[in-house]
Amino acid sequence: MANELNPFDQIFDALWNLVDDSIPLAALVKLKNTICFNKPQDRDPQKQNVQVADLPELVLLSDGASATNLHFSSCGAMCRRHYSFIISTGDNRISLFLNQVEFALQCALLDTQTRLGSLTWRGNQFVKKIDWDTLTDGIEQEIQNRGLKGWSSVWSSIIEIHIAQVDLRNFNDGTAYVP
Repeated sequence: MANELNPFDQIFDALWNLVDDSIPLAALVKLKNTICFNKPQDRDPQKQNVQVADLPELVLLSDGASATNLHFSSCGAMCRRHYSFIISTGDNRISLFLNQVEFALQCALLDTQTRLGSLTWRGNQFVKKIDWDTLTDGIEQEIQNRGLKGWSSVWSSIIEIHIAQVDLRNFNDGTAYVP
């Protein structure tokens, strides 16, 4: 199990791979405008000064968890992890970028259940439920737009994972773990 990816990294990578595999998203959002936090060679992928040519921009964030129960069942743990896609357009015309990118993202995420549901850790599938929760659009969201005016959106998900307590213990004590 050398270089075994933990479940959190696997989920993040799988969500990002759905974006990478989308031909419409690639046409709408330039590769250099997809902010990917899972590339080992890029310690700071966000652009410090965003220009019009840097938009639309698509980002995937890990937003923590709303519930973790290490004793969910007699032998299992459960965690509800949150992930969000952020779209920043820098444009006030909703039809030019926001609706286009949101729809392409929705289409790209169609296979979320299949892709994430097949992920395994320590030989067991761990993603049990995926909810695409709130999609919030706005025109004056300074954090998402980073100072530029225009439409932006945040689309949040809640991904419930279940892991056997024995696997967590074995990971914790180093059993079959090689970094």
